[in-house]
Amino acid sequence: MQAHVTHALDQVPQVHGTPCFLNVRGEPSPALRGVVLGYSGFIEVHAHTVARIALPTPHVKLSFSFGSVLRVVSSKQVASYRSFVARPSAEPVQLEHGGFRHRVNAVLTPLGACRVLGLRLGELPEYVSIEDALGPFAHEATEQLAGAATWRERFQILDRLLEQRLARPSKLDGDVGARALLRLEQTDGTLAIRDLARELGCTRKHVHERVAAVGGVCPKLYASLLRFHRVVHAMRATTPTTVAEIARDSGYYDPSHLHRDVRRFSGTSPRELWRDLAGTVPGRFVEPI
Repeated sequence: MQAHVTHALDQVPQVHGTPCFLNVRGEPSPALRGVVLGYSGFIEVHAHTVARIALPTPHVKLSFSFGSVLRVVSSKQVASYRSFVARPSAEPVQLEHGGFRHRVNAVLTPLGACRVLGLRLGELPEYVSIEDALGPFAHEATEQLAGAATWRERFQILDRLLEQRLARPSKLDGDVGARALLRLEQTDGTLAIRDLARELGCTRKHVHERVAAVGGVCPKLYASLLRFHRVVHAMRATTPTTVAEIARDSGYYDPSHLHRDVRRFSGTSPRELWRDLAGTVPGRFVEPI
């Protein structure tokens, strides 16, 4: 029988052959709030290959592996990674592993990720090895994280390493794309792009180009991903009365727009997605913090 637990932060257990799924969550230090959204640790053991669907997200994931390999399958690529960076995208992606997964993730805003990586997300593919994105820093970070004795220590190491990266001068000061992304975040994706362009004093075309360069996706898609992320969070965290309630609370004009985005981003209906995400054991879909 598979065990499914949220583990205490005071230890990193030894991995044996018994099937299990262990999930640990951690909060970033106050200095990183608003840039780093959270940490998660995973240990998963099965006697067979496991495949799940990673839902699209408006955020960026830095995923550090301790020996396990994930196979990423999408319409744009089929590739295997130990540690990787995943930026915002519109397509659900199948993630496969051979029965063993042991890793720690940091989830960042697009602007925070640009500062940590030292580049704009439009310069990256949707998935890229963490070594290609971070250079020697990736090896140093993985070694320190692997040597930690507790989950709490791993999250503290991430705090320290990310604070060091964020202390460097930013290349985004004054960039219209960065300002646009921030406004969309502040409004949870409900600000119309025409109103955003008017606020910033530039054309919609310029906003489109700069947001795509900085955030890796166009502003309309980024706004949709922000709203969809709220839908996923609501389906996981609460039990609203109706899908219409979720639509209203997530910034949708009406439920039909939510149905369209859920079908687009998950390939299934809101009810089916809700049933999967609300389960007490890991289902078909995974989505970072």
